[in-house]
Amino acid sequence: MTVTMIAEDYIDRLIFAIEIERNYPEWVQKDIFGRASQLALKKNGFIPKFVSEKADFTTREMQLT
Repeated sequence: MTVTMIAEDYIDRLIFAIEIERNYPEWVQKDIFGRASQLALKKNGFIPKFVSEKADFTTREMQLT
């Protein structure tokens, strides 16, 4: 898999932030989230909040315990 493929899946909500955080080293995470921002801007004309914050429902206080 490439960074671009993972970033596309993240934008399309096929993979979630928690999976990226658990499965890739920090330097790869930065590349994935950065690429996702670029792709989202090109594809949608804006960067969704979950992409710009590098977070979604899986990283929030799901731990709302």
